Amino acid sequence: MRRAANGDLIGMGYVRLSSQGLGTCGWIFRISPQGELRWQRTIADLRSRIKSSYFYDVAEDPDGMLVFTGLYQDTFSNHTPWINNPNVWLVKLDSMGCLEPGCGEVQIVTSTRELVTPSVEKPVLIASPNPAHDFFHLSLAGFAHPVFPLRVRLWDMQGRLVQSTEAQEYPVSIQSRQLPPGMYLAQVQTAAGQTGVVKVVLKGV
Repeated sequence: MRRAANGDLIGMGYVRLSSQGLGTCGWIFRISPQGELRWQRTIADLRSRIKSSYFYDVAEDPDGMLVFTGLYQDTFSNHTPWINNPNVWLVKLDSMGCLEPGCGEVQIVTSTRELVTPSVEKPVLIASPNPAHDFFHLSLAGFAHPVFPLRVRLWDMQGRLVQSTEAQEYPVSIQSRQLPPGMYLAQVQTAAGQTGVVKVVLKGV
């Protein structure tokens, strides 16, 4: 974990998303000096069929850009007998942890740097903006036209259900100005049974 110029703490590591076909991915997050989550991101690098990468350090440049270092494995032999050799992995992100502005919680890169869609068996729910204040939108990666109605629920970190509704429009818009600041769990379930969950941070005034 490293301290940013503004006092925030930036952490990194990895997360396994094999059930979504993404393998082992780099995981990063940023928290305030008071311990409030500002954002978290997962970076899946699919340039190799091994699908294994992780972060172990970060540096902040004078413009606030973040450069993460780690290891990325491919099938090119750096030495024998191994074939899944680790390579240095450098990823430059903006101060929000995004490859491109306005990114979601999961970013997936192919050999052409194209952002692709995770497996629909376990869809990824994306909240934007996140952190949010008056409102935020929820969308399921891979579902341009999900099966309606959508059941939408929001819990606080004590496990209390604070909102429950059905939606007939997509993406789903959530009004949150009446909720106290803090972290919440949002869930969207389609009529076909696909479900996604995401953490949402609500900011104070």
